[in-house]
Amino acid sequence: MKKQNFFLFLIIILFSLFIFDKKIFAFDNFIEDFNSNYSNPGLWNVNPNQGEINFSDRSIILSSSKKSFPFIVNSQNLNLDGDFEIELSFKYGSPFNFGSGINFYTENGSIFGVWQDNVEKLRYFTNLCTDQNQNCTGTSIFYKTVNNDTNSHTIKYNYSQNKYNIYIDNQLLFTSSETNLIPKNIRIGNSYVLSTNNVWATLSIDYIHITSLGKTLNVPFYSQNDPAWGNDEYDHANGWISEYPGSEPDIDHWGCAMTSAAMVLNYFGIDVTPNNEPLNPKTLNEWLKNKVSLNNLMGNYPGYFPNGWINWNAVRQLAFFFKPDIEVKQIWNSGVSTENIDNNIPEIIQLKGINSSYWNNSSSHFVVIKGYSNDNFIINDPEDQFTILPKSYLLIDQRIILSENSNKSIKNYLTFNGSNNVNFLLTDKDGKRTGRDKQGNIYEEIPDSYYYVGSLPAGEASESAHLFQELSVSAEATPSYSLLVSSIDETDYDLSFNLLNKDNVLNGKDFLDKKIYADEEIEYEIADDIVEEVVSFNTLRKYIKEQTELGNISKDKVAKILLADLAISERMYERGKIKITKQLLDVEIKLVKAFSHKFIDHETKEELIALIKELKDNL
Repeated sequence: MKKQNFFLFLIIILFSLFIFDKKIFAFDNFIEDFNSNYSNPGLWNVNPNQGEINFSDRSIILSSSKKSFPFIVNSQNLNLDGDFEIELSFKYGSPFNFGSGINFYTENGSIFGVWQDNVEKLRYFTNLCTDQNQNCTGTSIFYKTVNNDTNSHTIKYNYSQNKYNIYIDNQLLFTSSETNLIPKNIRIGNSYVLSTNNVWATLSIDYIHITSLGKTLNVPFYSQNDPAWGNDEYDHANGWISEYPGSEPDIDHWGCAMTSAAMVLNYFGIDVTPNNEPLNPKTLNEWLKNKVSLNNLMGNYPGYFPNGWINWNAVRQLAFFFKPDIEVKQIWNSGVSTENIDNNIPEIIQLKGINSSYWNNSSSHFVVIKGYSNDNFIINDPEDQFTILPKSYLLIDQRIILSENSNKSIKNYLTFNGSNNVNFLLTDKDGKRTGRDKQGNIYEEIPDSYYYVGSLPAGEASESAHLFQELSVSAEATPSYSLLVSSIDETDYDLSFNLLNKDNVLNGKDFLDKKIYADEEIEYEIADDIVEEVVSFNTLRKYIKEQTELGNISKDKVAKILLADLAISERMYERGKIKITKQLLDVEIKLVKAFSHKFIDHETKEELIALIKELKDNL
């Protein structure tokens, strides 16, 4: 590459970084102390005009007895983002005829400042409006003195939650309505030129400090308690609410995660459902319950799991449907930082160990982090109880982060959700594992996978919180896994599976009230969006026992004969004698047929034979 072309290329790269890299435009504190000189002379364009600019050991002093007065302007636009505070200390000298001041400007004109002359004396002014007069025009003087004022004063312009609070000597004198007006320039002195010499108001400034107070994103707020939807049935809670004594089956008690999702989806401009209804907690809940979609493009698996836990794959699918660049990430057991807020990305977080008058200590709760200050995160709490969360709060289960990423990779998202009284262990084709084995060991070996045991956000009045487990993995390749369910004790379990594929179609299957015997292992095979229980010796053994208990195998001796042959077959299989194992299973089929005339009913016979044949095929 020629040297000229190389330097041109380098300039283009640097320019694109300057334009597009948000970190270059991060908030810069502006600190000017005027101690014997400018703290940074490069910050200012200085025009003494015919006046004088002097420094004491702690301040700058502007004065003039000529036709013009010094005029100083910051040399680069202020780079203010998020919440901030401007603080300055000043005083005027005496006597004088013509005024001077400190003025803060946006691109379109003055926003606020201080001025003193011999006519209207010291006055504090603004072009902002108040909540009581949001259609104001012109400049408002919200405080002025009767006489000339030569005392030292401190002004604070505090910008937080899109409003200004203006303090004079620590007394709040003005609160604005919501505004996006942010100062870009500081203008000190007076640029006017008189026709004759005169005495100007001497202005002494001790310091000007502009510091970040954090940042707050304009995330719309919804309350799960809102009468417009608070009493609506959450999910299909009437079917499972009996498991939670003292609670009610409505959004008010259960809808914090779903309501948080509604807030963040709206923040990203997704303000309607696929049914073209305004997206709010009411309509989002209905869509998640029924998953009705346009042209059946979204598959048939619902947006809630049978235990009431929100299916984040459904939220991921909804976001992708309207904005393919939206990426939804789940991050577990991780603290929250301010980086996402700085990049205009709110977070949904799940808090655990909530202990208040509203939340059971064993329960959990979802909120939206929309900003931060020095010590706290600023939140939208769906329960409408709190507005801040201390940064020191460490009990965070998971973070759900929606962000716009045009370079995201398109993946398949596979999720298992089920009861916590059994063990789920997922294994990929390379033998890597994620989940919990029979001995209680936890694994997260599969790339981009997580395993989680938690409780449903159980509402303000619930007396108990039931644990469940969730296992998830995302991958670009077509899913191919095995899931092993194991238990030490005999019990019933629930297992729900769903897959959001690369075409944004969500399908799944529920295995509810499944029985597992003590020390049994049940295997499921997952290929693409099909999940099936793998027929094993345990499967056959369990089926024979169940049918005997139901009376469909009418003689215990018949069941014992079938189980004995099955045990011998399994022993041969464990020794690697596959041919003998298959021969013994053929014997099992013949026994079933022989006994079916008197002791095994027809449907049980057909199912047994089908299971034995499938087991043979799996060997």
